[in-house]
Amino acid sequence: MPISTGALFLMCVFAAADGETSPSATVPSGSPNAGAGEQPGAGEQPGAGEQASAGEATTGTTIAAAAAAAAAVEVPGTGTGSGQAAGKHTGGNKDIAQAQANPADVVAPAPAPKPAATLPGEGPRDVTPPAGGNVDDNRGKEREGEGEGEGGEDDPWARPHFVKGDLNNFSVRPQTRRNFIGIAGGLSALPTDANTVINAFYLTVEPQVEIRNPTYNWRVSLGAPLQFELVDTRGAFEVCVGEAKQLRSAGESQSDIVSATATCMLRQKDRVIENLGRLRRADWDEASDFAKVIRHVVVGGKERPFYLSLSRLYDQSFGHGTIVRHYNPNIDYNTARLGANLDFSKSALGIQAMANDLVRPDVVAMMAFVRPLRPYSDNIMARALSFGFSWARGGNQPLGLRYEPALFGDNFNQPIPEVDNNLDLMGSTYHQATIIGFDVETKLIRSEMADVKVYADYDRMIDYGSGLTLGSLWRFSFGQPATQALRAKAELVFFGPSFLPNYFDTFHDIFQYQYLPVAYRSSNGLLYHPTKLEFMDASRGGRRRVGAYAEVTHSILDRLTVGAVWRGWTPYGSPMESGFVAPEFKDYGSTCTPTPNGAPVCSGRIRMRKEPGFGSLRLHAELPFRRYLQAFVSYEAFTTTSESGLGAFGFDGDNEVFFSGARVMVLPFLFLQAEARRYFFLQRLTNVDTEALTFEQDQNLHSRWTFALNASLGYEF
Repeated sequence: MPISTGALFLMCVFAAADGETSPSATVPSGSPNAGAGEQPGAGEQPGAGEQASAGEATTGTTIAAAAAAAAAVEVPGTGTGSGQAAGKHTGGNKDIAQAQANPADVVAPAPAPKPAATLPGEGPRDVTPPAGGNVDDNRGKEREGEGEGEGGEDDPWARPHFVKGDLNNFSVRPQTRRNFIGIAGGLSALPTDANTVINAFYLTVEPQVEIRNPTYNWRVSLGAPLQFELVDTRGAFEVCVGEAKQLRSAGESQSDIVSATATCMLRQKDRVIENLGRLRRADWDEASDFAKVIRHVVVGGKERPFYLSLSRLYDQSFGHGTIVRHYNPNIDYNTARLGANLDFSKSALGIQAMANDLVRPDVVAMMAFVRPLRPYSDNIMARALSFGFSWARGGNQPLGLRYEPALFGDNFNQPIPEVDNNLDLMGSTYHQATIIGFDVETKLIRSEMADVKVYADYDRMIDYGSGLTLGSLWRFSFGQPATQALRAKAELVFFGPSFLPNYFDTFHDIFQYQYLPVAYRSSNGLLYHPTKLEFMDASRGGRRRVGAYAEVTHSILDRLTVGAVWRGWTPYGSPMESGFVAPEFKDYGSTCTPTPNGAPVCSGRIRMRKEPGFGSLRLHAELPFRRYLQAFVSYEAFTTTSESGLGAFGFDGDNEVFFSGARVMVLPFLFLQAEARRYFFLQRLTNVDTEALTFEQDQNLHSRWTFALNASLGYEF
């Protein structure tokens, strides 16, 4: 997308800034690209995938009478009520823990002098807000507010003990949950295969400032991650790959290329520390890199009339999550994007917008919604009835990859994916993926401690297919003040063969280049993956799909949160085109002719045995102790046609990701942090043996382990 999109987003921000804000702040989820110590807190990110609603109008005779009765009650403590509902369609990461974000939210309220008015269908209501904050404040991104008011002690729709939003966070790194000023430092390594010595080790130093102001509803976190090289074996071996390419272009034989490369590797082994102490330039060679000084800026809160977030830490979701769900704009280790989310809602109208990078966006989305009956009814279902229109666009989606001949091993002279100097896969041709959507939702049940919402979304990708999602969200809080909360969400999805629900998902920046759930073996014996759009194109004549999404999360607030998510789909019925059996892809082992765009034209095709389905399991647990310990573990596995079954907890394939971390306060000014993760990375050479001088080359994305340890010195308050 052109840079003007960022300017358009900021114009929306300034236009919405005239709206009402409310005192709640949302805490981000992590990014695998974060610098030392820039760890988003497990259990602190806004909830996802739901559409939050704005403050309720209190018109209508019944509501007006209730408001008048409530206004007669003198409320001790803060003058801000707990019913300040936010923008209806505020999307977000479904795996984020809002319930632990502000322990002040669950402090018992001061006793009210006398009981307040009651609403139709509800019991007596305590209008006294919890001391120091609201339980039902920035807990998530549900399209809330069908019964919520604008806030204040005279709000007849307030639920001071109800915990909103999602309760867990598919986190990447732990983070302080208090104010902090100091400096973090430690050892870091570029992601690597555990069986190779090709790696680069750095001393990472990052000054950090973390300031929160719950009273005025904002949060600012700044940091400048600086990586100083210690040892770099990867860069040295990259020189040898360049020499091998020159020999290949000169027509040298495979044995000559291998011999020359082995000699080069021996020569380069002595140069691995020649850049000792040098700043890593790749961290600061793009315009968006300088935006990484902003770790995050948050104003307002989810489920409030105004919410603005600028962050390089957040996962991003949108609406109910049927188009954008758990999207992570910073998957690439070498990229630090300043993502943005904006939610604004006033009475019956609202907007939502997001961009994965304000500097150079290539995934943007916007939504407008209306609640036509809100100003005229006190019926829960009528007030909650909402209609939304969504638009999302992904720029530069590769229709295919560029390929180049392999230089080493059994793959010699066979087509393998081409990568640039930054080890990024290169597309041959690109397409703009544009998705439009319409949705409707309402609430069936709403009480002091529970509610049930239903919704339907219809989404269509231009030039491709469409899908229909029917969903329901169940939310429960226990205790006054709340000590536990439970969330359950279920969706049923029907879609065509050339469509994928949640197109911009957690793995989108990986799957758009290599759609790892689908793999096929060419006649040359090598494994290949289509791009995401290539898979959708090849499936056009296939059968329709039916899928489901199920999520359950339970939280003992500020103590323990556990959650599980399952999603999947399978083909059903008859194919759209007569005679269609399964998707077909290029046989790169057949006779292939190079083309100027790098995508060879091959004479043969490989047909899969059957149309593939998809399944995914995600598990998460976290210990969000506020001061002394923050710890979490997150795991996800998905099915792939290269293996049978889900293969959960095997940790031996490319279909699993794992994140874990812990931050411990050793002394009031000293904090230690450890992390272990398994995620997708790409290298030119793998399984390098410097003694036998053997190595492999496939230039595919693989799931690999990385580890990190660092310490922080500073003042936490």
